[in-house]
Amino acid sequence: IKVTQGSRKWLLATMLFMLAYMMSFIDRQILSILINPIRAELGIDTTQFGLLNGFAFSCLFGLIAFPMATLTDRQNRLPIILVSIVVWSSATCACGFARSFGELFVFRSLVGAGEAALAPAMLSYLSDYIEERRVAGAIGIFSFGSFLGAGLSYLLGGYLLDLTNGAPLAGMDIWRIAFIVAGLPGYAIAALIGILLRDPKR
Repeated sequence: IKVTQGSRKWLLATMLFMLAYMMSFIDRQILSILINPIRAELGIDTTQFGLLNGFAFSCLFGLIAFPMATLTDRQNRLPIILVSIVVWSSATCACGFARSFGELFVFRSLVGAGEAALAPAMLSYLSDYIEERRVAGAIGIFSFGSFLGAGLSYLLGGYLLDLTNGAPLAGMDIWRIAFIVAGLPGYAIAALIGILLRDPKR
């Protein structure tokens, strides 16, 4: 893509949204690679882990996605995007402090709830922010974040587990650190979006 003065704004918005989408998939997928240490510490069986990795996330995600998309059609999208990022990032960090299956289930559900509003709000934002001939390219860049995030989640989780061979680091279980490390960047991305972007006219 040739970067000109006119294209810098939409590239900035698209890249920030791609990073947010990438982080959402890291936070969504990282649980999968942490299965062994989580099961060992919390005494979670296979069925419970299936609930955490699937139902807990998808239940609230599915229930909230439609009303949030409807809200996106009626309200400013930027606040919805920022709240969405903060909710799922906070919930991901909270997973690192879970002491039971029930707590982890609640936090995973909140990850799904936070992410439910992201894609509709961002795609609506880009469709109004970018001139028509560039919308398809912008959506392609944005969507790439999902594949990048899914891959990076396994890379991040695997690296942290290998770092100490699963042993605690600074007195904290490595799987807990993995959740916190995965959740924190969302706050920085939300801050950048809030500072650099403004909601476009519909």
